[in-house]
Amino acid sequence: MKNYLFYLPLFIFFFVFSAVSVRARPPDTAREAAPEPQYIIEVEVNKLERGSGKDGSYPWNDAVAYCRGLTARLPIAEELRRIYSAQCRGGRRGDTCKRWYWSSDEDGGEMAFGMRFYDGDMHSGSKYSVATGMLCVRGWAEADAYCRANNKRLPTPAELRRIYAAECKKKRTGYCGFWYWSAEGSAASGAKGINFVSGALLKMGKESATSAVICVPPGKAGK
Repeated sequence: MKNYLFYLPLFIFFFVFSAVSVRARPPDTAREAAPEPQYIIEVEVNKLERGSGKDGSYPWNDAVAYCRGLTARLPIAEELRRIYSAQCRGGRRGDTCKRWYWSSDEDGGEMAFGMRFYDGDMHSGSKYSVATGMLCVRGWAEADAYCRANNKRLPTPAELRRIYAAECKKKRTGYCGFWYWSAEGSAASGAKGINFVSGALLKMGKESATSAVICVPPGKAGK
């Protein structure tokens, strides 16, 4: 018993010293740093703050030039109808549904078709008329070029499924009303994508286009 009592003060000293050392350890800054975002989502709807028209609205030529600057284009009239159906039909009334948009379809030299998303009306008007919203789309090749220009790449179908699960299963973010291209495929043979409204896997031809794109960091593709 006397032997144990002899070592007791030493034991207490080492225990207190170890506790103080652990508490005084500087924080692991690498571990505490915020993780780098694993993907970016760009939705090319209403991103141009002001056009050259009255009150900052957008004549047709403004809309064409703006979309080209984003490695994108104006949607054809049929694509505009499909986007309207996905975003605004059935009583949905988000910000996108309060405006009208140009299509790329011309009606002679001075006219082009546009669509009012608040009532679904498609009509032809002067190119000098002004749209109240901006909407750009990308086919597979344009989406691929956009990601490469930003030092990123299109996601694989598996990566796209994981992003869909993160954005649209347990919660419904503003990105869940669109479909997105994957890297699998080509502009010539068609490519796969995922509809973030339903989670369905899609395969579409090169003429298809969407107003949203997801890009992921370069490097080895995730499975």
